Amino acid sequence: MGVFQRIGDILKANINDLIDRAEDPEKMVKQIILDLQKEVSQSTQALGKAMASQRIAERQYQTAQKTSADWESKVALNAGDTELAKRALANKVKADQDVESCKQMYDTITTQTDAIRDQVEALKAKLDEAKSRQAMLLARSQMAKTQ
Repeated sequence: MGVFQRIGDILKANINDLIDRAEDPEKMVKQIILDLQKEVSQSTQALGKAMASQRIAERQYQTAQKTSADWESKVALNAGDTELAKRALANKVKADQDVESCKQMYDTITTQTDAIRDQVEALKAKLDEAKSRQAMLLARSQMAKTQ
């Protein structure tokens, strides 16, 4: 049993050694940069979509506020006619509920957009760091080659 264990350990050690020799730090950093660039691109697209949703929600919120204000003025105008004033007041209450709903949706989307914006900035910082690391590795490699 001990012989098989030792043979297994030797095989693992040789395989790990081959992997270590095949692993080129410059290539690894280059691959990391490519992956980060892809993530930044996807995140930027997601941020654009989130910002578009935020603008749509903001317009809906402003429209709901305007509708509520219009119904409020109609309630005041129809103060003499109680039946019309009641209908206008009912519509005003519904419009106020719509305003609150739109505000909550807008606030939620704004929070999510800010979070995505922060993530994009963090990814860009990581990408810049990886690029500087790549430049450092290339400089080291050139120094080693010249020596």
